[in-house]
Formats: sequence, C-alpha cells, structure tokens
Amino acid sequence: KSRPMEPHGLHSSPERGNDSRLYEGERRAPSNYRGRRKQYGAAAQIMCLIGLVVANITSEAARYSLNFIIYPDLAPFLRITSTQYGFISGLGFGIVYVLCLIPWGRAADDVKYGRKAVLAAGLVIQVIFTALQSLAWNFWSLLVIRFGLAVGQAAITAPALAIISNVFSEGFWATANGIFTCGIYLGTGLASFAGIFSFWFGWEMTFGLFGIFCGVAGLLTVFLIPDEDPEDYELPGGEGWALVRWFSGPAPLLVTLGGCFKFMAGFVTFSFLPIFFQRYVAESVDGSPAISLWFGLSAALGGCAGGVASGILADALFRGGMAGGPAFVAAVSSILAVPFVFLVAYLPPNKIWDIIFLVFWYFSAEMWISPAVAAILQGLLPRHRRAVGLSAYLSICTLAGALTPLLAGFLVDHGAALKHVIAWIVAPCDLIAAALFVVLGLMLNRSGPPLPAEEPEDDYYDAEAEAA
Repeated sequence: KSRPMEPHGLHSSPERGNDSRLYEGERRAPSNYRGRRKQYGAAAQIMCLIGLVVANITSEAARYSLNFIIYPDLAPFLRITSTQYGFISGLGFGIVYVLCLIPWGRAADDVKYGRKAVLAAGLVIQVIFTALQSLAWNFWSLLVIRFGLAVGQAAITAPALAIISNVFSEGFWATANGIFTCGIYLGTGLASFAGIFSFWFGWEMTFGLFGIFCGVAGLLTVFLIPDEDPEDYELPGGEGWALVRWFSGPAPLLVTLGGCFKFMAGFVTFSFLPIFFQRYVAESVDGSPAISLWFGLSAALGGCAGGVASGILADALFRGGMAGGPAFVAAVSSILAVPFVFLVAYLPPNKIWDIIFLVFWYFSAEMWISPAVAAILQGLLPRHRRAVGLSAYLSICTLAGALTPLLAGFLVDHGAALKHVIAWIVAPCDLIAAALFVVLGLMLNRSGPPLPAEEPEDDYYDAEAEAA
C-alpha cells in the first residue's frame, strides 16, 4: 500500500531491492512520498558548487588567519604561550565546534529551517566573530571570541556536504566533494595574506578586513545555492539513538577512526606548520614576512590538486565496480604523505625545495577526505538525515583532532624542537589512518557495502489507496 523510500546508490540493486533503510524504528514514507530525486541541471550544479566552495573558503580563511598572525605580532602583545595557542587553535575551538555540530545538523535536516538557511546563519555568525577578534586584549578574551567563531563555522561543512549529495548524482559525489574541499586550501592560502596584512596594517585591522571579506562572500554563497526539494528533509518516526547504532557498524567505525587520525595530523599541520616556516625557515633564508604567503599558496596548490584528483579517481573506481576503491585512494595518499613530512621537517632550510615538498605533502595528505566521505557516509545516510549524520562524523573526528595541537604546544613549551613535534605526531597518525582505510577497502571489496538494519513495517494510513 505504500512505496518504500528511494534506494540510495551503493546499497540498491535488482537482487537486493531497497536497502536504503538505515535507522531502526524509522517508518517508511507514506504513499504520497515521491521517492524520486529532484533533478538539477548542469548550470544549477555549477552555481551551487561555486557557492559552497566560496563558503568553505571564508570558513577556513576566518579560522586560520590567526595562525599566520600569532607570531611574531599577536602572541607577544596578548602574552600567549605555545600551550595556550595550541588550546585556542585546537581543543578550545574544537569543543564548542563539536557541541554545536549536531544541533546545527538537526536543524539543517528539518524542513522548517533547511540546509541553506542554516548555512547562511553560520556565515553571519562567522562574520561577526571574525571581526571581533580585532578587539581581543588578552588570552581569555580571544578564547571567548574564538568560541563564537566555532559556533558559526559548525553550521557550514555538514549542511554543504548534504547539499552536494542531493544536487549531484552518486557517481560524481567524490569529484564534487573534492572540488568543495578546494575551499579548505584556497581558504588557507587566503589566510596566509594575514601575515602580510598584519605587517602592513597591524593585526587589528587585519581581522577587520577578513570580517568584511567573509560578509561579502557570504552574500554570494546564499545567492548561488539553489533551494532543495522539501522531500529531501526529515520524515517523521526516526530514532536518534539509531545514529549511535549505525556508527558502531564495521564500515562506519573504520572510516570514522581513520578520519580521527587524519584530523589529528591535520590539526597539528594547520596550527603549527605556519609557525615552523615563520620561526625557522624565514630566519634561516631571508627573514621576509612573505614566507607565510609562500606557505599558504603552496598548501593551496597542493591541497586543491589532491582533492580534485582523488575525487575523480575515486569516482572512476566506484563506477568501474570497485567498491573499496575510494578507501584505497585514501590509504595510499596517506602513506605517500609521510616522506614529505620528514623532508620538510629535517632538510636544511631552502625556500625553493621547501615549497616543492610542501606542495607534494598537501597533495598527498589531503586526498583522503573526498573518497572517504563519498565512499561511506553519503552513500549510507538517507537524504533526509545526511546533515545530522555528517555532523556526528565531524564531531567525533574534530574532538580527536583537537587534542593534538594542545599536545604539540605543551611539548614545545617544555623544550621540544618544533620540527620533531610536527614530524612525530603527523607521520604516525597518517600511517595508522592508512592501515584503517586499507582494512576498510578490503572489507568493501570482499563483501560490498554494508547493509543497513532492517526496518519494521510502517503503519502509515494510506489515504490515496483508501480513496481509490
């Protein structure tokens, strides 16, 4: 009497039928639920992706501009130690970010609010607190302002990935994800201008300029993103604890653990590598504040190329019938990053070679997220729960990743060389993540994507059938 929900890509086949049922206790859709994807034209898809990339650029630029100002300008003025900086850039930011992810994701999946509205709200909050950083007068005031920035940024990534998985067809998810993640590295490149602006105008004016940029770019984002189909949003009858049960499954557990270790490596890289270049490389080569700009542009070039390349490769493997292919892409790229970590950390400072090694480091290290998200999370989660599911994933990974900058800052304050701290935190985390992704890829190749839990029969009253 009622049609089941639409099959979701990885888990549907003529033999399996509809296997998109993820949450135990969740009822099937009523018979007037269309069960069809709204089709978006190429122009709408391109505009949507441009808008989401711009939103990601503003998010990363607002977040990481501090990393290029902290030394030599901000830390002496606010009397911030390396441990305190590690807390601000890692755990202090991450705790508030994690606490806000699920509520924002829940609101994004609610038809009363929607993903576009939630993303717009996050951009507005981000603009306000980016500019407010210019008013900080000590460690505690800066920490509170960064809390507000974390609240806004928690509303951006998960709704954006949920929009991508609805606007694009499944065979192109990883490619679209890769283009979206270019915003991370373009934002980092933009943030590197903060070092130059701080040298020219002072750190207070720099934060104000970044706030203005985020506001203008946010307006462009909201204009470009299309309105989604209301039937892509939450249906009644779901159980929140089903999300916890889902993450305990083998495939989601492996991709989440791998993501945790990649976040741990990434947080240390983004937080302390700019300081390493400013404190050591700049002093040894030419002492120019422009070294932060070279660092940011190198990271942007490598990260963008790696993100797009990994997405294209993962989609090609998936369409070719290799279920574990995206996981293997994430594993191989994590392994390839390790040699470049040690080359940057331990070779004598040389601007040209450091830039080359940094490009290849970011190219390989950041190839994991597009395949990992597309291979498991977007395929398993139903359309009307993708934002909250991705928020849960980001919550777990961010909380794990936020611990390592605090550890790194503590070690530096107690006499450890920064190059040792970076190398011996980042490289082991990359290797552990690679091992987890290999196991995931082998499991998917052997048995195919995991099947969601069975649902009980629905009890919807079928008004159309009754009338007929």
